This record gives sequence, structure tokens and C-alpha cells, in this order.
Amino acid sequence: MKAFWSLLLLLLTGTLALSQEIPIRFSHLTTDQGLSENNVQCIWQDSQGFVWMGTYDGLNKYDGQRMTTYRNEPQNPNSLSGNNVRCVYEDHRHQLWIGTPDGLNRYDRQRNTFVRYTHRPGDSTSLSSNEIMCVYEDRQHVLWVGTYGGGLNRFDAETQTFKAYRHDSFKSHTLTYDKVTCLLEDSRGSFWVGTQKGLNLFDRKGEKFYSTPTEMGIDQPLSHDYVRCMAEDTKGNLYMGTYGGGLNVINPSLKQLRVYRHQVDNPTSIAADFLMSIVVDSPNKIWVGTENGGLNLFNPHTETFTSYQFDYTNPLSISNNTVTSLLKDRTNNIWAGVQRGGVNLFNLNSSLFDFFYQTSSKNSLSHNEVKAFCEDRQGIIWLGLDGEGGLNRFDPKTRTFTHYRHSDQDENSLSSNSVLSILEDRQGNLWVGTWAGLNLLDRSTGKFKRYTHEAKNPNSLSSDHIWKLFEDHEGTLWIGTFFGGLNRMDPKTRQFFRLLSDEYQHKFYGENITDITEDQSGNLWVGTTQDGLNRYHLATRKLTHFVQYNGSKNSQNNHYIKALYVDRKNRVWLGQKKLSQYDPKTQTFVTVPFSALEGIQSIEEDTQGNLWLGTLQGLVKFDPEKRTMQQFTKADGLLSNDFIQNAHVRTRNGTLYFGSNKGFVTFNPSHITSNRFVPQVYITGFSLFNKPVAVGQKNSPLKTAITEAKEIRLSPDQSTFSFDFVAINYTASHKNQYAYKLEGYDSDWNVVGNDHTATYTNLDPGTYTFRVKASNNHGLWNEKGAQIKVIVMPAYYQTWWFRVLVAFLSIIML
Repeated sequence: MKAFWSLLLLLLTGTLALSQEIPIRFSHLTTDQGLSENNVQCIWQDSQGFVWMGTYDGLNKYDGQRMTTYRNEPQNPNSLSGNNVRCVYEDHRHQLWIGTPDGLNRYDRQRNTFVRYTHRPGDSTSLSSNEIMCVYEDRQHVLWVGTYGGGLNRFDAETQTFKAYRHDSFKSHTLTYDKVTCLLEDSRGSFWVGTQKGLNLFDRKGEKFYSTPTEMGIDQPLSHDYVRCMAEDTKGNLYMGTYGGGLNVINPSLKQLRVYRHQVDNPTSIAADFLMSIVVDSPNKIWVGTENGGLNLFNPHTETFTSYQFDYTNPLSISNNTVTSLLKDRTNNIWAGVQRGGVNLFNLNSSLFDFFYQTSSKNSLSHNEVKAFCEDRQGIIWLGLDGEGGLNRFDPKTRTFTHYRHSDQDENSLSSNSVLSILEDRQGNLWVGTWAGLNLLDRSTGKFKRYTHEAKNPNSLSSDHIWKLFEDHEGTLWIGTFFGGLNRMDPKTRQFFRLLSDEYQHKFYGENITDITEDQSGNLWVGTTQDGLNRYHLATRKLTHFVQYNGSKNSQNNHYIKALYVDRKNRVWLGQKKLSQYDPKTQTFVTVPFSALEGIQSIEEDTQGNLWLGTLQGLVKFDPEKRTMQQFTKADGLLSNDFIQNAHVRTRNGTLYFGSNKGFVTFNPSHITSNRFVPQVYITGFSLFNKPVAVGQKNSPLKTAITEAKEIRLSPDQSTFSFDFVAINYTASHKNQYAYKLEGYDSDWNVVGNDHTATYTNLDPGTYTFRVKASNNHGLWNEKGAQIKVIVMPAYYQTWWFRVLVAFLSIIML
């Protein structure tokens, strides 16, 4: 019985972990985006915010817009010592250290060059080996260098010399092995050295290494001697990633070691025992990179793992299952360097959008083009698909799909696989509108009853092309068709009547119905493709037709109505190319003047009163009170920017669903937060006559690297120049916004959107100040920005002394 309950607990724990899986959507940086090579061995973010990536073929510096590559240049001793970059580290002086199999390098920011440190045979004060594996600075600001075959090296910054600590089989308390793989000083001041043959606790004062469990203060040996990576969480727990023995977690307070290894029959175990990298995200989020097991998220509280692996059907999955390096940046993005797949960037905010699409699995969406949604009283989501998709039943709790399709051999099947509208009426009947008639689903049997147009029956549907279903407050079902206008169904007789005019001889306009809604006054609003908008008052049976929405320049006069919506305050909204609001006083629609509100396809209100708009350019959150908007695109975690007309629903728990041409997205608006990180702004490039100029280059005006320069002096023939600049924000960085001005020349700021280059031509001699400011992807500005003084020197004939001389000579000649 005890075994039974243990098994049940394991299963429940696993189910809980799986149900709480965080959906991750990775963006990818590869050679297509300028990365020098796709095998990424290390990632580091420096104090300025730039991200450095080491590959088999060069060092890369990334600012969110551009990739700068550093390689070895055989004829240049100030270049990188080797192209195979294994590690990058920044010390407290903001000096960047780069380890290669060809020596150690220190990056000189001022001159944009490298200083090399290499092994010199016969010199015990040089590096003990050129094969650098790791670099680490302890709290005493001592730099330590782990080598492959040369042991551990201590660097003396004053004398620029090294002291080596190596394995000696004839002495006790020496390093267990000379191949050092990782280093860590924990919060207690203990210094740990990982090697390919054991973990070492290093006493730096006594210069002794301890490697037995008792000496290291743990209750058992590690599960494997090869320690590949290490990390510490905020609680002081130490995570030792072994290469072959899984994850080892040390609790120094309890002196306990726990081992987590792959278990074939346990989906919540770690996916592979060969660990490559670890990064601590939060106390309950430990990211573990494995060899051939993908990226694993470890929850120490539940002691379970969630594995994220490459999926060829998902272009936003991790690009390779061997994760060699991990970084958590200052804005909580996770960077994963992988073999043969470049860098994978996970934006935490992107995971707030969940989405579903068609895969090879039977338990997936049956087609990617989602045309309609309906939530029934059981909380089940019904989806209408185009093409051969038919009708899908989606259970949000189990995330499973059931498919209903048309069959020529079954008259009780769905009448068409093109489902355009779905509605559950107040009696609990589920109606399905297709391109080949109306269907009533019996959910107990899975059979459909069809209602179609009959030429000899005036009380049948006027058209089989059903586009929109709507139930009014009286319980009447309205059917909007293409080529047959608007139909009303008698709920008792199930007979259909087409609305052609009212009792006042007002005509109903439109053959093709696009959307139907009702306001709180009992007005039925009906949109069409070519004939504008109809309003039908249910109590008086009176029709009103709207074509010219407003004669002002703010109106839109396109007669194609894409979307209609009545919000909680009884405001009527109209979606066309732009968004319009109905003004009851003037009985006109006035356009909301926002450039991002283009191509409105659908409108849905959240529980806070914000309108969410599915457009052809992504999702837009619009606040009707403040008249502010926020746009979300694929860069924010959406599956597609192309949303589909009428495909939207808000569920009873406030979750929103929107359909696109690549599946559907679902999210809780209350979880969507703005990026509050104010980006640092840097001037990153300088060009003369459109040609980049570097420090040290012949005739270069740069005395230091442009990112470090405070002033630049230009000769008279260098008065045409350009600056490149960047805001360090890696969350949807293409949505960063920029503004710049040259004080002394520009009277106001030049607001240039995402353009990050400024060019000036033929400036007069004088002193100027170039300033640039920028915002992040959600419009939060760094007003201080960056600046540099620009001095354009005059030609000799423009100087004061030359003018005085000319005047003096002129007087003499007179």
C-alpha cells in the first residue's frame, strides 16, 4: 500500500509539473543574423549591457541591432590570440577577459584591441597552459584562470604574472586533476574548483585542495567525477553539473548532497545526465543545459524538471538539444548557446502568450487558419477552421483537441469543413455555421443536423454561405450570410426569414454580412462588405443605414465593415482599415487617429475595459479612456502578426483567444505587463562619407573607441559624417525608438522611429554636441541618452588670423 501511495504521489507531482509548464518561444541568433559561427560556447553580458558570444570561429559583440565580430589576425599582435573562444568574463575593473586554446586575452575598450597572455616555456610566471577553459574573479579581486592540462592559475594584476596550482600525485591536498573546467566562490566564501576528475574545495590562504566528501562537508561523493558547470542560488544551495552523472545539489547548511539523474520512465526527471551549463533564474527556477537533452527547467521545490527540446514542427523551439552555455541578462531574458544552432533568446514576457497550431500529432489543431471561437457553458472552446479543418473541440484543462469533419458518406456529419461561425444559444444548443449550411451538433452523439437553402422553400436559409451567427437579448438567432443577406430563425419552428426591409419601407442594405452585435438599447448592428452598416431596432423594427460615417478628415468612408463591438459602456466600435467610435449625438463614426491601428480584423474587450484588436500588424491593446495603445507582434511572442476577421472570444475567466493564419493565441490580459527597463544608450559607430572609421586607422579623428569617446575633432574636409547608436534592450529590440539632435545645428529633436543612424553633411566650422535618446519596445524613454562633442575645425581661410591678415594686406596695398 505504501508503494502505491508513493507511486500515486509521483504521478500527481508529475502531472502538476506538466500542467504548469511555462510555454517558451525562442528567437534565434545565427549566422543569418551576423553571428560568426553557429557553435556557441559561452555568453556574457558586460557592465555596459552588450552581450558577448564565443564561438569556434570568433568572438561576437551584440547590441540588439548589430553583431560585431573579433577574430585573430595573423599580422596583428593586438588582435584576438585565437578564434576558438571558450569563455568570456568581466572583472571589477570592467576589463573583459577572453579564453581560447591559444591563450588568454584582455580586451582594451579604449582602443578596441586585445592584450595577450600566453604560456612561455621556461617561465614559471607565465600561464601554465594556453588552453583556457574558464576565468573567475573572487571577492578579493583576484583573477583565477582554469586551464586544460595546466591546472589552476592565479593572476597578479600588479606584476602581470601568474602562479600555477597543479596536481601532484606525490603530495597531499593538491588539485585532483590539471584539466580545470569551472570555478565558483559561494556566498560563504568557499572557493570551488571543478575538474574532469573531481570537485575540489580550495583553501586559498593555506593553498590546499580538499576533495573527499568529509573534507568538503557533504554526506556522500558526487555522482560523477567530471564537474562541467556550477552555480549557487539565493538560498546558498550549490548546483554541480556533472558530465555523465546528472545534477548534484549541495545544501551546505545541512551538509547534504542530492542527485538528480535521468529516469527513462519518469517524464519529470532531467532529460540527460551530461550537463553543460547552469544558470539560476529564481529560487524555484534553475535552468540546466544538457548534451542531447535540451534545456531543462528544474524546480527545487517540487524536485521536477521540464524539458524544452528541438521540435522540427515548431520554428520557435530551441534550435538544438545540446545547450553549451546559459546567461540570464539584466532584464531577465534567458540566452542559450547551443551546438550548430547559434544563440536562443527567451523573452520572459513572450511566454505570456500561449498558442496552438497544427502539428503532425493527432492531438493538435486540425488546420492553422482559425476562423471562429465559442466557449460553451462547460468551459470547452469550440473552434471553426478553414480549408479541411472543420470543427475542433478544445479542452483548456487537458489541452486536448477533438476533430469533427465533413464526410461525403455520412449525412450526419458536418456539412462542410469550412467553419466560419459558432454559437451556443441560451438553450445550450451548439450551432455551427459553415460555407455549406447551418449545423446543429448533438454533443452526446457527435451527429449534426443540417439546415440549408432550399430553392422551393421560402422559409429555408436564403444562402448556405454562413458567415456570422448571433443571438439577441430576446433569444432570436440571427444568421449573417454571404450572397443571401441577413436571416432570422424562429426558435420554435426553426424556420428562416430574410430581413429585406422594415415596416417603414426602409431597405436593409447588403448581401454579404460580416459581423453582427447588439447594444444595450436593443439595436442590432450589422456590417456588410460593400453596403456599409445597418442598424435594426428590435423593439420598433426600424432600420437605419450608415454609409458616409463622417464628413470630416478623421472619418473613413470604406463600406467594408470588418468588425463590430459594443463595450461595457455601450460604446459602439467599428473596425475597418482603422478603428472608429460611434457618436450618438451626431450619429456618425469618428476615426481613432493611431497609425498602429491599421487593418482591424476583430475587437474584444478585457475585464479592465481595454479593447484588444486583432489586426494585420499584430495585436493592439487600446485604452478607450486614456486613448493610449500598445502593440504586440511576433517579437513579443505572438505566433503571427496576421489575425483573422471575427476570430475572437473572451472566456468567463477573462482569457482572450484570437485566431490567426498560423493557429490561435490565448492569454490573460492581466498578466501582460509593460517592459519597465530603461535602456542604456550608446553611440556605437562613426563614419566619414559613409565609410566606417576605427580608432588607430590612418587619418582617423578617433583617439579612443567611439563608445568611450567624449569628444571628436574633425578637419575641414571631414565635415560630412554619420553616427550609429543603439538602445540596449533585447526584448523586441526592433521596436526601440530613437530621437537625436545636433545642438548648434538642429532646432529640435529628429524623431526617427527604429532608425539608428544620423548623418550630417557639410557642417560649418564650430562646436556642436550630438545627443541621442531612445525608448524600449514599450515606449519607456531614456531621456538622458548619450552625447559627444563634435568640433569641426575651420580651413585656414576661415580662421580669424587669416581674415585679419587679409584685411591688413588690403590696407597696405591701398
